[in-house]
Amino acid sequence: MSFEPTANDRRHGNALWRRRQMVLTERMAVVAAAATAPYEVYYAVADLRAYLPIFVANLIFVSVCLLAVWLNRTRRDDLALDLMVTALYVHLFVVTAFVGTGPGVHLFYFALGGSLGMFFISGREPQALALTLLAAALFLVCEFAFPAGSTGLHVPRGVERVMYAANAVATVVVAGGFSYLFRLDIDRVERDLTRSNQQLERVSGTDALTGLANRRALDAYLAREWSRLSGQPDTVALVMCDVD
Repeated sequence: MSFEPTANDRRHGNALWRRRQMVLTERMAVVAAAATAPYEVYYAVADLRAYLPIFVANLIFVSVCLLAVWLNRTRRDDLALDLMVTALYVHLFVVTAFVGTGPGVHLFYFALGGSLGMFFISGREPQALALTLLAAALFLVCEFAFPAGSTGLHVPRGVERVMYAANAVATVVVAGGFSYLFRLDIDRVERDLTRSNQQLERVSGTDALTGLANRRALDAYLAREWSRLSGQPDTVALVMCDVD
C-alpha cells in the first residue's frame, strides 16, 4: 500500500504522520474484516437461523470496514480512522452481548487499547488516550455484564473454548503485528532522515558551480584535524593558493 502526501500535508509538515495513519487504518480495516470471515462461515454452517442476529451484525461490520478503506483512499483519512475505531468498539460490545464472554471476543479490546496510540497523527494524542481508557472500561463492562452462558445465543462448549483460544492468540498477534509494522515505519523514516542529513551536509560543503569543497567544508576539516592533533607532538600545515 502506498499513499502520496498532498500539497496540504507538506505545507503543514504532517505528511509522514498522515501517511502512517492512512496505512495503519487500512491495515486495521482489512485485518478486522478478514478476522470476521471465519465466524461468519461457522454461524452459517452451524445454525444460521439461531445465529442470524450476530451474522447480520458481522455483515454490517464488514461493510463498515470496506467503507473505511474507501474513505481512506479518497483522502478522508481522519473520517476513515474515526469510523473504523468506532465500529470496532461497538462491534466487539454487540457481539459480546450476543454470545457472552465465553468466546473471548472482548479480548480484542486489549489489542485496541495497546495499539491505538500509534494510529493517530500528531495533535490527536488526547483522543488516543481517551480511547485507550475506554477500551479498558468496555472490557470490564463486558466481563461482568455478559458472563459466559448468560446471554441469549449459546455456542457449544467445545467450540467456545476453541474460539476463546483463537481470539486470545489473535489479540496478541494483532497487537504485536501492529507494533512491528510501526517499528518498520520508524526504521524507514530514520533511514530517510539519515540520507537527507548526509545529502544536506554534502551540499552545504560543496560549491555549486565547481563541485569543489567550499569554506564551510574547509572549516569543518580544520576543526577535525585540530581536534585529532591536540595533545600530540604532530603539526598541521595549511597551504593557500589562488587558482586563476
